[in-house]
Amino acid sequence: MRFRTGIRDGDRLDDPQIRQFFNFVETILIYKLPHLTRAEIQAMLHWPEVDLKQTRFYQDVFAEGRQLGEAALILRQLRRRLGPLTPAQETRIQALPVTDLETLGEALLDFQTVANLTAWLQQH
Repeated sequence: MRFRTGIRDGDRLDDPQIRQFFNFVETILIYKLPHLTRAEIQAMLHWPEVDLKQTRFYQDVFAEGRQLGEAALILRQLRRRLGPLTPAQETRIQALPVTDLETLGEALLDFQTVANLTAWLQQH
C-alpha cells in the first residue's frame, strides 16, 4: 500500500487516496491508543472535519456490535417464550446474520413450542 507523502491545502477529503490514508492512520491509533475517544483522536490530529463513522473500521465494529446485540435480544425473547434453549440452538442463533435475526425476531412471535424454533432454524 502506497500513500502520498502529505496532504496539502485544497486536497479533497473525499479523494479515495486521502480517505485510505485517514483509515490507515485511524486504525493504527485505535490499536495503539485504545484508551482515547474518537473525539480525542480527532482533536489530537486536528481532523475535526473527518467523520470517523465513515471509516471501514468503525463500520465493521458497529456491524459486529449490532449483530451481537440483536442475537442477545432474540435469545432473551426466545427463552422467555419457550424456556431454556440448548447450547447448540444458542450457538446457531448467535451465528445468524442480522437480516436473519430480524426475521427470527418477527417469527418468534408465532412460536408456540421449541419445535417451531427448530423448524425455523432448519429452514434458515
